[in-house]
Amino acid sequence: MPMNDLIPILFVGGFIVLFLVLVIGSNLLGARRFAERTARLEQQTLERGWEYLGFREGGVESHTFNGETDGVSWQLESYYRRSSSSSSRGSGSSTQYTRWWTESVKLSDDVVLLLPSMGKTFQAFGAAGAMVPGELKGFAGSLIQMFLRFFVTNVLRAAPDDARVFDNIRQIQAGSDALRQRYTILATSDMVADRFLDEDAEQMLLELAPEKWSDAQSLRVMAIVYWHRGIQLVIEDQIVDIDKLEQIVRLGVALVSGQKSSVWS
Repeated sequence: MPMNDLIPILFVGGFIVLFLVLVIGSNLLGARRFAERTARLEQQTLERGWEYLGFREGGVESHTFNGETDGVSWQLESYYRRSSSSSSRGSGSSTQYTRWWTESVKLSDDVVLLLPSMGKTFQAFGAAGAMVPGELKGFAGSLIQMFLRFFVTNVLRAAPDDARVFDNIRQIQAGSDALRQRYTILATSDMVADRFLDEDAEQMLLELAPEKWSDAQSLRVMAIVYWHRGIQLVIEDQIVDIDKLEQIVRLGVALVSGQKSSVWS
């Protein structure tokens, strides 16, 4: 075969070999880092009396924790999923979050939802008649309901029907001015929200929430919800640092501590 005909074949073959080397090398490096991370977390969680399980398969890496703090039983999941188009962590798009939840306290029909501050977004909906006590209506109301259904199924990992408990939600003026600058506070009842956001819980929220969302040193809280499934905290990033995981646990326990009964009617 003439050399001119071999050059394209050799070029393509070399490219394929290089690609395979990079993919295999990336997977081996990822496996080694995961093994080191799980070994460290196993030791750290053992010292704290928590249960721990690490999982890695394909583009998914998750770390789950179970524990009890000040009489509050809780679970925590640190999750990362790499998109099929990216070959390694940090490249391409990904889904990552850290979620803490407990069923130690629950609401029966009411709900309290904290989101990163949206300024006057929800106030504008209310002014347009879309968000008023007791109902969501109009085109803007439909958009809010679509968002809430996505939020319930994709962020809270609950059934779509659970979104119905948000039908009567509205923006309220609970907590301090400093808290409302960092969070949009939605609830079905002012009284429930005031009881949920007691002094200790608010102090923890202000200490841990970033003043600016670009502050990588703070916990970027995506959502906090108190409803019939208990209390859930969702952090934007996958967190595997034990000190930050303890911060999340302390925040969750502080939110539980202000609730005097397991179920309100």
